[in-house]
Amino acid sequence: MDVELIFKIAAIGIIVAVLCQLLIRSGREEQAMLTSLAGLIVVLGLIVVQISSLFATIKRLFVGAFAVTAAVLALTLRPKNSELALLLTVAAAVTLLLSVLGSASAVIETVRQIVAVSGVSTGYLAIMLKVIGICLLTEFAANTCRDAGSSALAANVTLAGKLLVTAAALPLYADILNLVTAMLSR
Repeated sequence: MDVELIFKIAAIGIIVAVLCQLLIRSGREEQAMLTSLAGLIVVLGLIVVQISSLFATIKRLFVGAFAVTAAVLALTLRPKNSELALLLTVAAAVTLLLSVLGSASAVIETVRQIVAVSGVSTGYLAIMLKVIGICLLTEFAANTCRDAGSSALAANVTLAGKLLVTAAALPLYADILNLVTAMLSR
């Protein structure tokens, strides 16, 4: 929080308190109440950004607390009912993934701005976003398989993800090969 903000709130508080005392002593209680209400509205207007930041922080903490709670519940359930523990883990993972999915649009927009400034082809942007999506989904699927106790399946999912990334990046490899060939032929 800014120190200036604290000083502004303190100054408004002092001014409102003095005005209210003057109005009360002159017999104008209703105007004193309106003055204090106006002071409160001005202070709330100053700190609305800080309140918004506080709520965003609480939301991030809730996501983390939700993940820890789900993990503890899954560990508790695993010895008695491993299927339910796996179901809880997958449900918690999907819920967390959906809760942070809103941030993806900000990431994509930032990457688009970088591409626009750098002059790189938008085809490369599409390839990069495909590769990132494949990596994230592969990691999610492999971790789910490991949680289910199937490390062999997790390894196969990881291998499949690597192959998909390679296939998605083939146009980049072709462009690099064409560039190198053109440079060597000069």
